[in-house]
Amino acid sequence: MLTLAFLSLPAPRHALAAPGPIPPTERHSTDGRYLYQRDCAYCHGDSGQGTDQGVALQGIGEAEVDYALSTGRMPIRSEDDPRRRRPPAYDRAQIDALINYMTPFIAGGPPIPDVHPEKGDLAAGGELYRANCASCHQWAGEGGALLGLIAPSLHQSTPTQIGEAVRAGPVDMPGFSPRTINEHELDSIAAYVVSLRHPDDRGGLGLWHLGPFAEGLVGWVAGIGALLLALFWIGERE
Repeated sequence: MLTLAFLSLPAPRHALAAPGPIPPTERHSTDGRYLYQRDCAYCHGDSGQGTDQGVALQGIGEAEVDYALSTGRMPIRSEDDPRRRRPPAYDRAQIDALINYMTPFIAGGPPIPDVHPEKGDLAAGGELYRANCASCHQWAGEGGALLGLIAPSLHQSTPTQIGEAVRAGPVDMPGFSPRTINEHELDSIAAYVVSLRHPDDRGGLGLWHLGPFAEGLVGWVAGIGALLLALFWIGERE
């Protein structure tokens, strides 16, 4: 009887099959349920409830899921894999199929925003970016570290991904609701971030857009270094 009772218990979350190499015949499937159970359920649970290997997805919204999948941050093959930008594991049709399947349990969070940089105000976007984003992502969008957190570069981000990150606040980033940053302001931020891909360096050399550090380094090495060489040359003259 004990054996029968034990066998009748539901399988623990970690009993799901761990993700492994994807057979070539299955790589282009557009069955959202199949893709989720194959690549996501082992860590996030068969209904997004979370497991010891991954966080719960219930109520996170479409924006964060689309951001994670379209930037290649998910799926990962082990808990130790860093959540960084990679080539996406899925094409657009597969991502849409996954989101459609996951909608019943991710509903409640931010939807995928409709972002139009061409409608934004570039100057206003720059002010908003410097006030809310530059402390982590650096003034030129190169990314950086703050209090042990690593903020990624923004130069590969699409306007939609920029909007998704602002609304959903992936990982350690705070999310901003439409009450805090409205649609026009979101368009303006996206316009500014897109402009950072090819900045207009009106002052001359961009110096890798690293800010005061690079400028100070050049000042010391080039400027003061040249003065020291001149002093040595003057002192060596007969």
